[in-house]
Amino acid sequence: AGRVTQGLALVVWLEDQQIPIIDVCVYTVPIRFVNEEQGYRQASRLLGRMACRGIEPSSVTFMLMVVACSRAAPPRMEDAKFWFRKWECRKRREGGKSIYDKADIDRHAQIFCVMMHGYIRAGRIKDCFTLLGSMRRRGRRPSGMTFMTLMQTCMWYSTYGIEECRQLLRIMQQMDIEPEGQHYDLLVHGYGSAGQLPAALRVANRMREAGISWSNRTYLHLISAVIAADQVELSLRLLAKMRRDGARPTERHYTMAFMGLAQAGFYEDAARVFARLVSLPNLASIRAFNCMVGIHCRRGDMDAALEVCEQMETFGFQRDAQTFHLLFTGYAGKLEWDEVLALQGPLQALRRSLDEQRRDPGLSEASRLDAEKQLHSISSCRSWAGAYRILIDAAVWNSELDRATALLEEMVEYGLAFNPRRYEVLLKNAKLSVRFSRSLDEEPLQDQLEDQRRKVWRYRTPNLETQLVKRGLRGGSARTTLLRLRTERKADPGLEVAREMDETGEEIQTITVPPHIFSASFSPEWLDGAEQSSPSRKPMDIFHRAMDGGDDLSASEAYQAVHDYHHATVHRRVLATVDLAAGREAILFVAPPTIPSLRRLFAQLGQPGHHTSPVYVFLQTPAAPLDALLALLAAAAARPSSVFLLRG
Repeated sequence: AGRVTQGLALVVWLEDQQIPIIDVCVYTVPIRFVNEEQGYRQASRLLGRMACRGIEPSSVTFMLMVVACSRAAPPRMEDAKFWFRKWECRKRREGGKSIYDKADIDRHAQIFCVMMHGYIRAGRIKDCFTLLGSMRRRGRRPSGMTFMTLMQTCMWYSTYGIEECRQLLRIMQQMDIEPEGQHYDLLVHGYGSAGQLPAALRVANRMREAGISWSNRTYLHLISAVIAADQVELSLRLLAKMRRDGARPTERHYTMAFMGLAQAGFYEDAARVFARLVSLPNLASIRAFNCMVGIHCRRGDMDAALEVCEQMETFGFQRDAQTFHLLFTGYAGKLEWDEVLALQGPLQALRRSLDEQRRDPGLSEASRLDAEKQLHSISSCRSWAGAYRILIDAAVWNSELDRATALLEEMVEYGLAFNPRRYEVLLKNAKLSVRFSRSLDEEPLQDQLEDQRRKVWRYRTPNLETQLVKRGLRGGSARTTLLRLRTERKADPGLEVAREMDETGEEIQTITVPPHIFSASFSPEWLDGAEQSSPSRKPMDIFHRAMDGGDDLSASEAYQAVHDYHHATVHRRVLATVDLAAGREAILFVAPPTIPSLRRLFAQLGQPGHHTSPVYVFLQTPAAPLDALLALLAAAAARPSSVFLLRG
């Protein structure tokens, strides 16, 4: 019931009463729940209380402690190994000469898989295979569960996941471990996600030849594979074959099928599959109805979308935030702003009813949790924010600024995310509690943000007041570049700070600044020793010249690429993020880029920054030659939202 504190209080009460029936089970059962609610430390204290009463832990107790260590945040794998050794010693005493008896084979496989999952959560993927070797050395035969854990790890965390899964499947056959349906399903899913439909079908047929019938998960992966391979008409055959084989398709099968058909343009077939789903009793959910509403809204057929909404209400489902967001998107695509504003009342009524349901103590806990989920889950917040943004746009298009301001105030009071730059004018007319920016009435919000960025830049890279100093190690090699400056403010905690005294006895604060930040503080024209400022070339000009060979690039132009790239991307955090528009793709370039490979890439997919070209993400930028590196720096400086350079 989730009342862990009351359960622990009951254990304390039993101890105070000195009831003799307290045994190891009283302390073992709460370990799992205490670990989930209060953490590993509180769970480990239960073993101390057992020791105080002279109760010896059982093997199940140690096994639960291994689970607690593996599920901790972050995983405590050293403690997990300690409890694992305790578990082995206890099983050896309980099971006689060998702890690997056939009766305990499943439990031994489970605890090794728990350790593997802990290493996966800790990011130590290689240790999972080390643990597999440890199992072999201890005379423990791996089970299908062990190989399933390793195959999932390779599939999700390795670049060559499919090949490694195939290799693990061969190892299973060499060890006379019969593969199960879940192993084949994982390979089918991998091939289907990669668009290799023939390979996915070969694995599925091999699965049937091995005497394993296709499960619902197999059919789901096959439907996904045919959609990824642009052969969506085969999804209808798979649904029919699934019914002939006696496997009942679920809502996910039907939803994936008609969504794939709609994306390929077969709207009539998608409508028939949806009608089939609705005709089956107790199978369709609000998610399927919303998907069909979205299909009609994307086509611009708002009458059909409203019919689906009415049909949804006849099945007992009320419109949620996602339904309104989809309807608003459809009407906004047709510029029917009056229809959008006509739905403002039902949307606000839904929000108020959900809030009342969440606060009503007379309702069941499940109802209150459902209302909380519809209001504050991540997907729901996105739908609410999107619906309110379109409502505000509709009010602005109809020149109803007071109504738009009221909607913005309501959006802020609900805690929904919005772009302050987009609603800069509306924020000026909003009430005081909504104005979160200082001096909003005195200067534009954009100027404030730019001023804030300049202050951060000045804080992180101060101006020089004395000479540049290089300090070396004992061997004489330069260790780092230092800036000496006199400053009264507190230094940035992210920079290395050292204090020393100059010749006059005044204290000097020495701050270690990364050399590329120090270099980016100066103009590239200074390298040529020019007294007057000469016109600099644009980054795209440098990019095209570098792509042509870059033989005529000067030192200042090459340095300008570094300078412009740094200033164009100084706003980025450690992990760069990008929001892709609908239909736009992101290309991840894994190999070290060279000029010939960049030419082929841009010739095939488009130049950086073009409206039809994808977003380019280069993962091996440090391994690029100098000419390719300069070209990428210039392209990223000119198009920072279309070219991303990662250092990993």
